[in-house]
Amino acid sequence: SNMLGVDGADYMVRQMERNTTITDLRLASNGTGEEGSYFLSQCVGFCQSLRRVDLSCNSFDARAAQELGECITAGGLSSLHTLQLSQNAIGDAGVMRLLVSLGDHRGLTELNLSYCEVSDDGAPSLGALAASLPSLNTLKFNSNRITEDGFKGFCEWLMVSGSRFKGECIEMDGNLVGDSGVPDLVKLVKSSPWLEIVSLRGNFFGAAGVRDMLEMARECQHLRELQLRGNDDIIREGGKKDWEDLNDLLLGRKPQHALVTRFAGQVIKVKLASKTAIERAESFSTVTSGTV
Repeated sequence: SNMLGVDGADYMVRQMERNTTITDLRLASNGTGEEGSYFLSQCVGFCQSLRRVDLSCNSFDARAAQELGECITAGGLSSLHTLQLSQNAIGDAGVMRLLVSLGDHRGLTELNLSYCEVSDDGAPSLGALAASLPSLNTLKFNSNRITEDGFKGFCEWLMVSGSRFKGECIEMDGNLVGDSGVPDLVKLVKSSPWLEIVSLRGNFFGAAGVRDMLEMARECQHLRELQLRGNDDIIREGGKKDWEDLNDLLLGRKPQHALVTRFAGQVIKVKLASKTAIERAESFSTVTSGTV
């Protein structure tokens, strides 16, 4: 967030040409404008060793998104594994152009297209893009404008014969899927034994939807997390018990670790804890852990 601007982006292109050392490029919220976004795309293409790129909130439109995809492909960025493009209004056309220019990239493991103004028209292209990326592990498209109709097209592409998608995590908080989209969610999870984490916060689900999700979770042992916060209709429609049962069921599937508390080199307490609790406790330098 340094307000790089158009001139700064242009200068970076000339300085980055043939760079072979930079692996992490974070240029979010730099006010480059439409013209500057093209310079940033070229800058990325010159840095062949890049592994992580964050260009969030930089006025990328559909054409700039295509330019970025083409620069990544032409530059031979085979090591790139994380691409953040959130808060860029690339829209449905931008997703389609990314599909054309970036599809089949073999190294990309995480793609973030949150707040990108993608609607039902672009959702199938988003699914096709994910289906074309063989290494993609995490796909985020939070806070777009995708309803149950677009979600259906998205899921169908992930399940189509020949799909390469083997991702572990899908995040699509803040969309408009609703209970009508739950049957497609069920089909997707049942057909994707590699899919372990799905986040659907704030998607207007109700009691009927969470009831079907509970049955799905009971059948699909590979599902470890299903995030549903912000779906207030579940409580209002009497679905609290099913939601609690769903949370209890999935909580038992989270990896458990041995939490060992030491004092003066001596073990004084051992208990089981989740990975999150382990990480929080380790910040105080008092524990060691191992999976059990």
